[in-house]
Amino acid sequence: PSRRRDDAVVAPRTSRLRRTMRRRRAVVAALVLAVADALRPVVTVELDALWKPADVRRTAGNEMGRWLADRLGGESLDVYQQFDELAAQGSEFGMMQPGVLAVARETLSIVATASGIFGDDEDSKENFCVEALATWLQAHDAAASEHLDAAAATALEALDADCYAVTGSLSDCARMPSLAPLFAGCSNKFDFTVPGADAWDVCLQVVVAQYAGRPCYFVGSCEAAVDAARALGFTTASSVGE
Repeated sequence: PSRRRDDAVVAPRTSRLRRTMRRRRAVVAALVLAVADALRPVVTVELDALWKPADVRRTAGNEMGRWLADRLGGESLDVYQQFDELAAQGSEFGMMQPGVLAVARETLSIVATASGIFGDDEDSKENFCVEALATWLQAHDAAASEHLDAAAATALEALDADCYAVTGSLSDCARMPSLAPLFAGCSNKFDFTVPGADAWDVCLQVVVAQYAGRPCYFVGSCEAAVDAARALGFTTASSVGE
């Protein structure tokens, strides 16, 4: 009888000890994962470093030129040149960034007005601009995919890191099936209501805030973006492989 009573006392104690040990192992495992996550690097990639921007602009620009000629007749303004002029307007005076799609829509509105075929028919011009913007984005994304550096894409897939994209153009990895799975998100420097001179700094601060305390690396080709990244403490590189 005494032994049975001892067994009755020991069994609950053993069960409690096992539960305690399981909880401790779970806590230790969670701590290990937390430490590993804190040490996991973050690689921020300027999208235009994954291809030659001039090639993308030429390919997409030619496609848009043909599309515009079919609908407006004759030769139209170069959409990328007009986009650059609008994006740059007022930057030297500290004016706020208007947003990349706002710049693109205004570009197409200017192209439509210059054609002279819409006259005072603002509704028709607006409908044209909506269709033209969708066509332009599609052409740009297709050109970017066509000129994507295959080695860079392979290197991205192999990285043991979290990847985030930044851009100062029409590019957006979320619209590109080949790149979307590789990036946690994308920020455009034109989409922050700050003076143009501060745009890259603010764009990259989004990454710093989101991944606070993590080792941060920046891959880019734009000099202003690289300077901003270095000022924020990023380790910079000119290619994903590097």
